[in-house]
Amino acid sequence: MNGKLRKTSALVITLVALMGNAYAATTACPATNAITQAFKKTATGEIVVYTAPGPGGQQWTGKNPMSDQSDLRQVKFEGAVIQSNKGQTFVACHYLDLNNEAMSMTLKNQVNTTPLGAAWEGKECKETNPALCTFHYR
Repeated sequence: MNGKLRKTSALVITLVALMGNAYAATTACPATNAITQAFKKTATGEIVVYTAPGPGGQQWTGKNPMSDQSDLRQVKFEGAVIQSNKGQTFVACHYLDLNNEAMSMTLKNQVNTTPLGAAWEGKECKETNPALCTFHYR
């Protein structure tokens, strides 16, 4: 009976460990070809708003009131940062268009976000390939 109890205990511990990791995920900044744009009217005119699919049904969002960018194929990735503000954590991925105007895509409310991989220096990723700016979140 003692051997059976040990096997059952080991199985339970393994299952609990796996369940703890089931709620964690890994993702990266959106590739430039995954970003779409639309024009949104505001009280002061039109702005360009950007979206991209995010992990777990979430959505990356961004906007640029200074841009009239219409060719997203010309946007290049510049890096990313993990930031916290007023109790919320978010990941901001930075891009530049042909006119060197900045655009950021943000994934908000990420809990326990941690950078993954050698591309990160602290909470900043300076890699120019968005697939290398991966992070782990819950």
